Amino acid sequence: MNYFSRISYKKFFNEIFILTTFSIILFNNISMVNGCTMSQNKKIAIILILGNTNFGCKFCMDSFIKLCDRLQESEKLKNSIYGVLCYDSKENDNYKENILIQKKLLRGFIKGNNIQFPFILDSSHVFKNFCNNGSQKIIIINTEKDCIRQWNIPLNPDQYEEIMNFILENDKE
Repeated sequence: MNYFSRISYKKFFNEIFILTTFSIILFNNISMVNGCTMSQNKKIAIILILGNTNFGCKFCMDSFIKLCDRLQESEKLKNSIYGVLCYDSKENDNYKENILIQKKLLRGFIKGNNIQFPFILDSSHVFKNFCNNGSQKIIIINTEKDCIRQWNIPLNPDQYEEIMNFILENDKE
């Protein structure tokens, strides 16, 4: 079964639009919410997308943290990694109060897990389609080769190596 038979064209084009928009932001030296600036002319971007419902799943969080640690080990990738926490609001919730809680939760998560890359809260639901059913993803974009790959988290041991090899192959000078 191919990718197009599993999703609607509308959803596919929405995802492409979101990734394209995010890529433009990433590669244009724009400051992030927490004050980190991104370097220009990087040909590869690594986007880690975390759903706020995943904090209760130890297996999911362990896999996510292990991936963050592996990516942060490489000095070459230092300015290529970006994180997004999807905020899943409910109809009856107090939006402003919950945004403050989510921001505080994200700050604690970043500090507690020694995350050294920009991580933002998606309170505008831009990445909502990527966080359906509490899923987590890693998306790698290579602008020179017009290449986009994604993996669902949690990862199995072989996928960590597959991701690192893919990054090394696509980030050669």
